[in-house]
Amino acid sequence: RDARRGGSGRLASEVWAEPDARSRPRISLTSSTSDTAGASEPNNHLEDQPLLQLQLVSSEPCELPALTTRHLRPGFCGSSSSLDDSIGVPKESVHRFICGRAQLREHVPKTLRLPYKAQLQPMIAFVSKEHFVLDVSRSPASAEDTDTINMDTLNFGGGSSEDLGPTLALGGSTEVSGVTERVPVATVYGLAQNGLHVRELGQDTWRWTPMRQRVEVRHGDTIAVILVSPPKSTEPGPQRDLEDAEAECKLGLEIRNL
Repeated sequence: RDARRGGSGRLASEVWAEPDARSRPRISLTSSTSDTAGASEPNNHLEDQPLLQLQLVSSEPCELPALTTRHLRPGFCGSSSSLDDSIGVPKESVHRFICGRAQLREHVPKTLRLPYKAQLQPMIAFVSKEHFVLDVSRSPASAEDTDTINMDTLNFGGGSSEDLGPTLALGGSTEVSGVTERVPVATVYGLAQNGLHVRELGQDTWRWTPMRQRVEVRHGDTIAVILVSPPKSTEPGPQRDLEDAEAECKLGLEIRNL
């Protein structure tokens, strides 16, 4: 059967060729950044330090590199942006990024291919030009750092203090029960017509979310870029939740600690 573009469901071109940079149209989701922005070089003008690591993963046997938010395209906000109208304008402390074919092209090996009309085409040709939006909050200063800055000056040589701070309430720590809450580190919105599949860390289900609907992601979660169902097929995953046995992630991005 004919392979369809993972995520968007649209057919890929019969013979895919690397587009010429001068012929690429500008993307309407940003004010002035071209489709090549963030394709291979980090966005040095945006952040001195990356906010998240995105590890490329695949069910195919291969070694894939890790990206960071500096490799993605910054999403500039404006009142005329259709993206802002559909998913809202992020807060000032939130950095918005866009990930698609241009941002992954230099990092997905050309040896990774999928069949299409009796030919093998590069896997990157099946990736949507704009696959998802990633909103990441800049972490606030830790309580420890804040206390160090605002605390009273200590007397040099004053010795240790017997004051251990305020009395702690029993049951106030999740560490006692061995349960650690997984805090969301970003919010993702699928831009492809077929929506977005995300698998939480330790789970065996790919949760489906419609196009431009909010999904909170945590460290260890995987965002599917090309998901086929059933496994070993060339059919895009349907618009519903899928168990691991029903689907195969040909290409994805796993959220990891820096």
